Amino acid sequence: MTDEVGESYHDVLARNIKANKEIIILSMLSKKPMSGNDLIEELVLKTKVFLAQSTVYPILYSFEEAGILQAKYEKGDMRTKNYYITALGREIAQKKKEYVFKSMTAVNDLVQGKDGEGAL
Repeated sequence: MTDEVGESYHDVLARNIKANKEIIILSMLSKKPMSGNDLIEELVLKTKVFLAQSTVYPILYSFEEAGILQAKYEKGDMRTKNYYITALGREIAQKKKEYVFKSMTAVNDLVQGKDGEGAL
């Protein structure tokens, strides 16, 4: 269902997921190690939002290079790397989650016309 400006709930959801893709990837990997394709498939399954490999893999590679993730080939499968979140990655994920929650609260307050500390 779309509104007067031709935007649906799914459009807004997709925009929010794409804007927060790094923390979403970290959060998913903090629950269990996965390959890039597994991340993409699980996101589609849960939200019907597709992130392309050309979006997901550069994030995984940069996180691996920064020590936020560690990639490992699984026994018997030298084609698929699973990504594991490191201790540093868990710290960063927690801080980013706090930022996302605080910013979403500020947006919610603005949308609902509430007074508050907002985005400060």
